Amino acid sequence: MKKKKCLSYVKQLVLILTAMLTLISAVPLQFTATAANHTVIMTDADGYGLTRSIEIADGKKMLSGDHWCIITDSSGNGLYCLEPGKSITTSNYSSISNFLSEQDQALLGRVFLYAFTGKPNSTTTYQQYIATQMLVWEVLAGQRDDNFNQVKNGYTPVKDAFGSFQSTAASNAVKTYYDQYEANIKSHKKNITFAYREERIAQNNVKPCNADGTYTFTDKNSQLGNFDITVTNGKVVTKTNSQLTISAEPNKTAEISLVQNNANASGERTGMLILGASGSQTVTALQADPREYYAAVKGVENGTLKLRKTAPDGEVANVSFRITGDSFSKTVKTDSKGYISIPELKPGAYTVEELNVPSKYNTPGKKTVTVTAGE
Repeated sequence: MKKKKCLSYVKQLVLILTAMLTLISAVPLQFTATAANHTVIMTDADGYGLTRSIEIADGKKMLSGDHWCIITDSSGNGLYCLEPGKSITTSNYSSISNFLSEQDQALLGRVFLYAFTGKPNSTTTYQQYIATQMLVWEVLAGQRDDNFNQVKNGYTPVKDAFGSFQSTAASNAVKTYYDQYEANIKSHKKNITFAYREERIAQNNVKPCNADGTYTFTDKNSQLGNFDITVTNGKVVTKTNSQLTISAEPNKTAEISLVQNNANASGERTGMLILGASGSQTVTALQADPREYYAAVKGVENGTLKLRKTAPDGEVANVSFRITGDSFSKTVKTDSKGYISIPELKPGAYTVEELNVPSKYNTPGKKTVTVTAGE
């Protein structure tokens, strides 16, 4: 035990002089790198090291060593490694963009929605942190699909590391949280089941409204109470925790935005601030970020009612007709050729009645015509 402490102290001196730290290795008790408004702190989680290095993707490795390092900011909040096996230097860190693909960012957001995002400062929280880091690496290694099912990528699965922990007890403890988080991520109970995280996908999956111009969405997870609803080209008719009824304007697509209203109160930290420095490990800080979903409803396509008046004597101009239907009533006259055209009518049945029929004609009975959407 004394020899190990001495070795760790010697390595501490070497690492400080070289200004470099390997993510999973025999590292100093604490190492700090200052970033723009961020301080990156490395702390040993003694007893959680691996006995062998594992290559999980091309150029991505979980390295063997004495300890598994815990990365935090100056407030103690966990930061997560995005480049397994790469070192961290004392260079100043700044936020970077376009580091993650849309798919990886979406999946990582889902991981952080259900896994550990707090302050790793105890045995239990170390275990939770490591379990979360393993799930993060699975995403970045391409070992998870869009539904968070495990897929083979031609390299060693991250989960195989459970057979390589230096401590079986530590391995079992971390795996307990890993399994729990994985199950929650897959079931995705905080998700809005009918909506999409990307607006473009919602626009490609537009729902057709009913004849009355409304459509009712059902959220199987009953999460709607945690979201504020905004509708363009329509309005909210009713909203409960599980159902949302939208009225779409005719001939338009109602675009629906659902924005989480309890991001801070829920304690969720799904927003990612990516921090990097030249030649150094890239990490992500987590922050409260209201989740947003999208949906769309196609409004009723109106139609046009067209009529033509005929008469044996050819007197067809300026003949009055009353047109009535669902919440519609209008009196119109024929043009010089006996035609009537009324656009922008809701699809359905309408009653046509000729008015002020001259005594020389028999009064025709009322007739029913049907207006078809888009015609």
